[in-house]
Order: sequence, then structure tokens, then C-alpha cells
Amino acid sequence: MKLLIRLALLAVLLLAGVFAAGYFLVPPAAKKAAEGGSSYAFGVPAKLESIGAKLGFGTTGIGFRGYELESPGEVEQPLLAIGEFRLGVGTSSLLGEPKAVEEFVLDGVELTLVQDGVNNNLVPVLQHLAGLGGDGESAPGAPEDGDDAAGGADPGPRLRVGKVSVKGIAARFIVRGIPGVAELDQRFEVPAYEADFSAAMGEDGKTAAEVAGMIVTDLKGRALEAADGEVPPEVLAMLEKTLDGGLEGGLEGALEAGKDALDGAIDDKKSELEDAAREKAEEAEGEAMKAVEEGKKKAKEEIQKGLGGLLGGDGR
Repeated sequence: MKLLIRLALLAVLLLAGVFAAGYFLVPPAAKKAAEGGSSYAFGVPAKLESIGAKLGFGTTGIGFRGYELESPGEVEQPLLAIGEFRLGVGTSSLLGEPKAVEEFVLDGVELTLVQDGVNNNLVPVLQHLAGLGGDGESAPGAPEDGDDAAGGADPGPRLRVGKVSVKGIAARFIVRGIPGVAELDQRFEVPAYEADFSAAMGEDGKTAAEVAGMIVTDLKGRALEAADGEVPPEVLAMLEKTLDGGLEGGLEGALEAGKDALDGAIDDKKSELEDAAREKAEEAEGEAMKAVEEGKKKAKEEIQKGLGGLLGGDGR
């Protein structure tokens, strides 16, 4: 009896693995589903080069290559690019929910933040993510079903994610169009890290869209930490205010940064003018004292000359 139970369980696991592998190894369907799910999560189009799966008795491995998430608006640079990432999903959990993600590795990650005037390419995505719920409701302004960006996708399956390993990370900060702030285009490395999301999963796990949002939000914070000492302090402060305050905060942050820079320039000019005025005043005072001394000398000479004439001498 025990042997029959074990064989039945093995059959179920194999069926689950074949189901998952079959889905992920069909390139058109798999790519479309992954791209649509990503677009749903972030509210902007995404592209993926390839997906592959490897069936295992305990874990089914799923690998993704060449992921690219577009920036919202007219920003040309992609917001996020990932060379490859892989998931190890417990085979026994594939047919139920939440699905147990036992391995989650991102490799070759590049996050590009663009601040163009009052517009920031990450703020709309963060705002979209903040409005996503586990019930499948999307944020205000999220793509509707059938929209090219959404691809008719939903929040995706519920996952229980533990540790996420991220390595080969780079960040690029582009700042332009802010009065008083010098333009910047700087790329720097972000240390590899491992984040544990176990405590945030809860008993029912999180939707794939919510997990994606948590990972990107965490990546954003680590990129800002790594930027300390790499980019000018005023630029970093402006980006932090922008990303923490949403669209309104982004406007205020950008304007405040511009105002601070202009105030600093005005103070520098004021100090420069004050120094120049002080030098002029000191120079004029010196000229005046010199003229007074020369006048006193001439007056003394005239008095002596006059006394000399009265006394019949030369006044010495």
C-alpha cells in the first residue's frame, strides 16, 4: 500500500512538472505570457528574448534571458534590463497556490534612472506598483485588458518567495533639464546582495506582480545607497525626494533642487560682489588717505613758506 501511494504521488509530481515544462517550453505562448505579465506589473511594455524550463523531481527550473523593461513616456533608455534570471519552483507546488519559489537569481542587472526636468522615468512605475492589489485590480492609469502593454494579462499566480540573489548590478543616473543643476550621465556598480522576502509573503503568498514590485523597489533603494559618493550630493538628494514623493514629490523635488542650486549661485555671486565692493571701498579709502596726507604735506609746506617770508628766512 505504501509503495502504491508513493507511485501515485510520483505520478502527480511528474504530471505537474510536465504541465509546467510544456507551458514554458512553447516559445510564442511563454514569451507572450511573460511579457504580458511583466507589462501588467509595471504598466509599461516589456520584451524578453527567450524562456526555458528544466524538469526536476523536487524542483522545476525556469530560466529567462534578455529581459528589457521600457521607460514610460518619451525616454529612450530602458528602465530595467536583466541579462538572465532563473527560478527554482517546487514541483509539487506547481498545480496549487502559492507556488514555492526555492531559488530566485537575477544576474546582469542594469537600472537606469532618468530625471528630465520634472519628469522621472521610475516614478510612474512606482506609482503603478503601489496601486496593484492581490485581487487583480490594477492601479489608476494601468493598461486595460487588451491593451498592448498589458496583453490581457493578470497579476499572475501567487508565489511564496524567500531569498532573492541579485548580482552583476549596475546603475545609470541621467539628469538634465533642471535650471541650476549641471547635466549628468553617470554609470556605477551596485554591490551584489541577497534579500529575504519571506516575512512579507504571508500565508497566502503574493501575486507575481506584487513580488516583481517588491524586488524593483528594493533594487531602487540599493541603487540610491550605492550612489552616495558616486554622484554629486545635490543630485542624489533631488532623486531621493523625487522617488519618495511620487509625481507631486518629483515636481517639488526637481524644482526645489533647481531653486537650491540657483540660491547657491546667487549667494556665490553676492559674496563675489561683496568682496569686489569691499576691495573697491578699501582701495578708495586708501586713495582718500593718500590724498589727505598729500594735502597735509602741501599745507605744511605752504605754512612754512609763509612763515619764512614773514620772518625773513627760508621757513626752516
